[in-house]
Amino acid sequence: MMCIIPNTRSCLSTITPLDVLIDVGCGKGRVINYWLSQGYTNTIYGLKLDPIVAQETAKQFGAWANVTILPGDAFKNLPQDGTIFYLYNPFSREKFYDFESHIAKLAHAKMITLVYYRPKSLHVFDNGRWHIRLINFDQDLGIHQWGRLNKYHKLAIITR
Repeated sequence: MMCIIPNTRSCLSTITPLDVLIDVGCGKGRVINYWLSQGYTNTIYGLKLDPIVAQETAKQFGAWANVTILPGDAFKNLPQDGTIFYLYNPFSREKFYDFESHIAKLAHAKMITLVYYRPKSLHVFDNGRWHIRLINFDQDLGIHQWGRLNKYHKLAIITR
């Protein structure tokens, strides 16, 4: 098992070899690169609406047999075997309601964890169906802001 957020005082949530990692709105693959750099050999999916960016990102990860980039609508292409989902506001606030409903159906059959960075639409998950843990980078992780600048935004770990 490996921590979702490494280098912390305590492990907030773990990734097991059986987890399927999904970066919703993967862009050019920054999070996928991070997962690979940490040695994860899990099945990894990146979802990207823009077909051109998805194609370029898929080329970038062509040598990795465990990585698949899926172009198109995340709701239609959401892998049913996903267990850990990374989100960095990939949708409009209105679309987040649809996403929450869609992902809640998946969560009936198995444990799902959402790692939601800079959660602008966190209120969508505050409906009694999810457990939300807000992470304070200073207190929970021992990561301090630098002077007046805070390069770390809020983080939420959401489970069902």
